[in-house]
Amino acid sequence: RIYHASLNHGLDIHSNDLAEHLSDFQIIDTRSTLEWLRGSIPGSVHIAWSRFYTGENRTPLSPEKTIRLLKENSVECDKPLVYFCTGGIRSGYAWMVHRLAGLPPARNFEEGMEAWKKNFP
Repeated sequence: RIYHASLNHGLDIHSNDLAEHLSDFQIIDTRSTLEWLRGSIPGSVHIAWSRFYTGENRTPLSPEKTIRLLKENSVECDKPLVYFCTGGIRSGYAWMVHRLAGLPPARNFEEGMEAWKKNFP
């Protein structure tokens, strides 16, 4: 068998697009509390990525628990969501848990906080 990979660019968002449409999104900062306290994207909600899994094996939360976690943090699931961290890895995990929960499509800000600070000091 031969497999072919293709990128779906609609799953990611870049810093300029995010900045231009900031109010259109519910933004979730998945970094640690210490990182979040040092600054975040305006209007974002802090939910550390470690809250999207359970146990030593980092088993993704069930759909019910994922939805409960978002609601407990006043996340509007009917509004387009963007997950971010420092460089896209932790937010990518949270994004995956979001998708596994069957929630409406979300995006990952893969460039992360480092790009945000660089482009919007």
